[in-house]
Amino acid sequence: DSRVASAATGAGMALGERLKAILLDRDKQIEVEDVVAHTSRSVREQLRDDELFPLSAPLSTNTVEGVRFLAGQAAAYASAVAPVSELLIPGCTWGRAEHEVIWTRVMQELVNADTRTTGRGVLLNMARFPALIALYAAGLASMHRGHFGSLRAVAVDPIHRAYNGTAPLVSAVHPWDVFQDNEMTANVLAQEANGRRLDDVEIQNVLSGRTGRKYTPISNYLHDHLRRHFSDLILDDAEYTAAFDRLEVLLGVIATDVKLGTSATNRYVHGGWYGAFTWRDRHSGTSLEEQLRGRLESTGAEAPEIRAGLFGGSPERALHAAEQFVADAAVARNQRR
Repeated sequence: DSRVASAATGAGMALGERLKAILLDRDKQIEVEDVVAHTSRSVREQLRDDELFPLSAPLSTNTVEGVRFLAGQAAAYASAVAPVSELLIPGCTWGRAEHEVIWTRVMQELVNADTRTTGRGVLLNMARFPALIALYAAGLASMHRGHFGSLRAVAVDPIHRAYNGTAPLVSAVHPWDVFQDNEMTANVLAQEANGRRLDDVEIQNVLSGRTGRKYTPISNYLHDHLRRHFSDLILDDAEYTAAFDRLEVLLGVIATDVKLGTSATNRYVHGGWYGAFTWRDRHSGTSLEEQLRGRLESTGAEAPEIRAGLFGGSPERALHAAEQFVADAAVARNQRR
């Protein structure tokens, strides 16, 4: 229901303003933690609600009705997590280093909120969608201000606990894993991100292939969905898109580093993902990922990402991951021309 989503977003924005008012007041740090903890607890309770988020789909998921049901569930997840996102955005924009542990705790609680293990696979996977949305919200705030300590705190320090082991959050919310076997829903979400609801004929056209499918539907969705959350922080649309693309490249390199670090173990984790930058940035002479690799190579231990503790503080690890990501992204780019 759009009214429910609007109310949730409005409540989240009010919380964000409250946090901004107390975040840097040395005498109100207990209140900061209380506001964040209360919000996190409330969102976790919603995400665990069987009535709000059932894990059994009443319909076949490859029909118009089934896709509409799944898209509705995804939109409900986005609405439920909005209050957390609205706290993380000012937190990662203006917060200090001592606040990073708070953002880590919130993200770890979020990605581990739903502990159910039985149900329809597409719904079990989608239960990590709120953590993906919150990662991008916090990541965009961090990237825009150059706060790489905050990015580490939300992407790497939180640990996801699964039946087959543990891994940093960034590996648990790979978009193609969250929407595994659910590409149609992702494409519908991308087209509905700005509030336009597809009718049955339009959804059937997506299912049948008459409407072309997006290369990066979840990346497209997150870009459009989060834009309004940054309307006061990033006024220019081009600046917002540039920050979004740089974030996706850095997240991809971070996820690649995690994968390289676990290659000797028995647990499989996804590596990087290749978002909208692979087609949006296709006309630049030097790709965004090549620019990042070059900067990491030239600055070494002085790179702000390394100084903030990303890649374990190792410039060698960062460069290795960046080189691998550049090679892998080139394959994705060639497929999207």
